[in-house]
Amino acid sequence: MNKLFLGLALVAGSLVAAQETVVVETATITPVPEKPHARVGIKGGANASQFSGQKLSLNNQKVGFHAGVFVNVPLSNKISVQPEVLYNQMGAKTITSSSEVTSPTTTTKTVSDVKNYLNYISVPLMFQFRPGSFYMEA
Repeated sequence: MNKLFLGLALVAGSLVAAQETVVVETATITPVPEKPHARVGIKGGANASQFSGQKLSLNNQKVGFHAGVFVNVPLSNKISVQPEVLYNQMGAKTITSSSEVTSPTTTTKTVSDVKNYLNYISVPLMFQFRPGSFYMEA
């Protein structure tokens, strides 16, 4: 008889526990936007320069290049600062004299020019604003 009461108590206890409802509240987790990280890169290009007192002409220009490195540091999602270190190669050409000598059989033209080379390092600081998929720089 004790076994019968023990069996009924176990079955009744499990039925009571089976009828229990548990309310589980779930919290929605909003993802934290990832903070933009600093980017490092290289930069390069061509320069065509002349002195300000010269007349604009292809003969007066000197073609050079610029190359360097930059670090883009975001201050927020839309604004960043970009310091750069660039090596610049510039200068100008100047024709100092031109003469032409004509003989009965030939014409000899003599042109003397001066080429000035300017090599320097510049350290610009750029501010970037990204309103959308493009950016503006100052």
